[in-house]
Amino acid sequence: MEAKPIVKTKILRIFFLLVIIICTSCRENNPIETTLKNEVFIKSDKEHSEAYFLIATANISKSIIAKSQIAQQESSESKIWQISK
Repeated sequence: MEAKPIVKTKILRIFFLLVIIICTSCRENNPIETTLKNEVFIKSDKEHSEAYFLIATANISKSIIAKSQIAQQESSESKIWQISK
């Protein structure tokens, strides 16, 4: 009779651990957004606004370049694969 509650508690513990792991892994953290939430820019401070804009533009450009390089690599690999057949 005591074996059932022990097994039940172990199953519940495993279930709750899985729920916690899944919830934390699904949460997406963007370091730029988290720093911006903690940092307040003064509207009159034009240099901070320009610096943020340039950094954001550079990060977007960097991600676009990386994605285009990956796409170019995949297309060249597929062409090589088709030629080798």
